[in-house]
Amino acid sequence: MKKVLKHILPIILSILLCFWVCQTPVYASGGQGNGSSGEGSEGEEDLDGKDGASLAKSLFIIYTSDANGNPTSPVIVRSYLGNQPSSTSGALLVYNIYTRFGAPATDLQFDGKKIAWGLPAFTNGGGTGEAIKNWLINTEIDGYKGFEWVLVNYLGFSDDQVKEWESQKDVYLNIEGGMWGGLYVGSHHTGAVLVGSVTSWAKFTSSNNYISRYSHGNMPNSMVYDQSWLGLSVPSNISSKHSSADILAPVGYGIVSVRPVLGDRQVIKCYYTAGKLDNMSYSFADESYEIKDEGSYKAKDWFVSEKKSNRSGDTEFSSFQSELASTRTYA
Repeated sequence: MKKVLKHILPIILSILLCFWVCQTPVYASGGQGNGSSGEGSEGEEDLDGKDGASLAKSLFIIYTSDANGNPTSPVIVRSYLGNQPSSTSGALLVYNIYTRFGAPATDLQFDGKKIAWGLPAFTNGGGTGEAIKNWLINTEIDGYKGFEWVLVNYLGFSDDQVKEWESQKDVYLNIEGGMWGGLYVGSHHTGAVLVGSVTSWAKFTSSNNYISRYSHGNMPNSMVYDQSWLGLSVPSNISSKHSSADILAPVGYGIVSVRPVLGDRQVIKCYYTAGKLDNMSYSFADESYEIKDEGSYKAKDWFVSEKKSNRSGDTEFSSFQSELASTRTYA
């Protein structure tokens, strides 16, 4: 009887999992989706100890969002090395990839190209999130900042769309971690390989599963928030395994984000002599003007908010209170 249960249990678990997952939206990439692939085992082979986790099996879920985590771009998935998920044992591949905020992945980009920042979603110890965020903000690649390159090359933004995105408040580029590996109940292989995000692994496995060192430890701990954004608090523990409930709580496990930070507009007052101005146009970006007792100034990005005309002796002049564009940094 025990031998029969040993073979029947993984089949039942796989069927239940696949039934639930197959109700979710399907990708339009490569014929695969948030469901099951055509690969699978025959259900009789003992798969225990197979389909383990590794850095080469790590994934990234990449998208832009508003301040509530709602996607404002495609939700794309790429693997660390560009390789497509597979099972070394022939187990059934089950895709369940959602953002931490519940949005399904919409595009799989397994094109054989290593991820641009060259780091996996997790390591065997320590983290990669800080280095990935540093790459996004400080790296120059093909004339773009790192995050701009990601917007253009991974999310399909045009250059104008990038500029528009950078000019907005409360917009975020989010990168979440994930992986594929054997779906275990304790030390028993269910016959399925889960391709999922950090939160998917927390939903379908527990902290005592065979590869929980990765699913409930290294993976959620490697990419974490260092400040509270998108309704997620800063993790207090990133050195040990977590329960599934802790990972699914509104805490910044398994995610890094970048956003533009707009500073205050700079207001200055300038004076121009008569004859220099066109009453219909106020475009001074390529001209320099001498202001008595104040030196020489070159106008840039002017927004005219006030005009006053006065006469002083024989000289007519106009006074403009103007605003420079907001300063912009990235965090």
